[in-house]
Amino acid sequence: MRVLQRVGVPLLVSGTIVLALSACSGGSGPGGDSAGGASPAATVPAETSSGGSGDGSPLQVDCAAVQAAVAPYIEGLVAREDNGADEYGTLCGWEAPEGTIDAADIRSVEVVVSPEPSEALSADELAAAGLTPIPDTTIEAAGGIAYSATVETGVAAVIVTTVVLPDAEVSVTGGQWAGHPSLDGPAAVEVVKVLMGR
Repeated sequence: MRVLQRVGVPLLVSGTIVLALSACSGGSGPGGDSAGGASPAATVPAETSSGGSGDGSPLQVDCAAVQAAVAPYIEGLVAREDNGADEYGTLCGWEAPEGTIDAADIRSVEVVVSPEPSEALSADELAAAGLTPIPDTTIEAAGGIAYSATVETGVAAVIVTTVVLPDAEVSVTGGQWAGHPSLDGPAAVEVVKVLMGR
């Protein structure tokens, strides 16, 4: 089992080192679940999406549920071998197939769900950290906040979106690539809302 700490830890996405500014943790055990990126599940299984984050029950999802939620953004990508979920959270990632040469096709998507949220930041703190708040009535009604950080590269914009809820934290790393749906901040928030069952 491994635990990811995302505070100031370099995250390699699309060939670029990105400082993920959110505090997220997730884990996968040797027997963790794995879902392929090329054929997403038709629906989010009811037992894997609690729909209760923000009402006192933890957000518990596996990579099959995450795969269904991010299906439009992982077409052509392959699931990472370390995908999985356990009591420490959920780590699900998809990346370009081995041997991809064209820089425009080297992209990845990652979703990390932690049952231990970091402290919610105020609007002033978000601004001071260079983070962009994402207003959303559903997230706010659940007692949460959402924000994103964007790093521009030569061929893409890598976007890390964090949703902090009272009982969970979700980090979605995606971006904008020519010819592919953009997994920007608002889109990532919609992914989180699907995982919440909202």
